[in-house]
Amino acid sequence: MANTAQSALSPEFAPSIRETLLYWAARKLETTKKVLAAIPDAKADYRPDPHARTAWELAWHLTSMDIHFMNGICRL
Repeated sequence: MANTAQSALSPEFAPSIRETLLYWAARKLETTKKVLAAIPDAKADYRPDPHARTAWELAWHLTSMDIHFMNGICRL
């Protein structure tokens, strides 16, 4: 049976993966900004179902996940 353990990433690899993640995170941030801007203030409390989140709750979720992701990249 072959050894399936993966070796640790080299220190030289970290800057490359960090830059790649930052690039994609920046692109995602632009999309998130467009989504947030598209929510009219008058419809911020809209929810398609009584058990669903409101538009602003969903916007907050998207934003907080972007922040969580960026913090993870910073820890690389």
